[in-house]
Amino acid sequence: MRDFFTYNGINSADFGCYVANANQFDAPARDVDTIEVPGRNGALTIDNGRYLNQTLTYSLYVRGDIRTKIMGLRNALTKTRGYLRLEDSYNPQEFYLARFVDAFAVSQSDRYRAGFSVTFDRKPQRFLKCGEDVITFTSNGTLLNSTDQIAKPLLRVYGTGSFTIGSATMTISSANVYTDIDCDIMDAFKGTTNCNGNISGAFPTLAPGDNAITLNGSISRIEITPRWWRL
Repeated sequence: MRDFFTYNGINSADFGCYVANANQFDAPARDVDTIEVPGRNGALTIDNGRYLNQTLTYSLYVRGDIRTKIMGLRNALTKTRGYLRLEDSYNPQEFYLARFVDAFAVSQSDRYRAGFSVTFDRKPQRFLKCGEDVITFTSNGTLLNSTDQIAKPLLRVYGTGSFTIGSATMTISSANVYTDIDCDIMDAFKGTTNCNGNISGAFPTLAPGDNAITLNGSISRIEITPRWWRL
């Protein structure tokens, strides 16, 4: 099997470009500020509670009609903008959010063989595809986060009243059937309608381990897309 990556639906293998190597085992650095204090040995550090973006580079090779194949992949990648979904055959159960922002440089061996690198600027999370599965609660229960990282889920809450996930309680005062709540960007909506004025309380997160789920009032169902991730 030859390895490949897929970016925003662009599969390198479709262009005859295959991955020879990637820095897949690298981990992102923590965002830490260092402060030097005169007269004090060592440095003070302030942990900002997050991880920094990381560079992910794929070393690729191509054979045959290298001009057509490389130009095809290059043109497809350079049309993209912003953070998009990136997957590869090394880690089929994971995906990243990444940007293609680097130059596209090719080292040609001869007329029929070439090697080159494609570099992405990716967010630090390795999202698990199983974290895209919707988990539904129609009564009180428990949701296990088996990772070591705090997840920020997407919620669809049916009805009004209060609900608790872990240590966070949120109240929905008004709803047209359901309310979508994105705990990552801290936003409530239904379609294109802003619903932030209808909610109060803390946006829930899913801590490692068991997270108790409690439904109160006329809330009949909560659908949780957990967005599990790891480093």
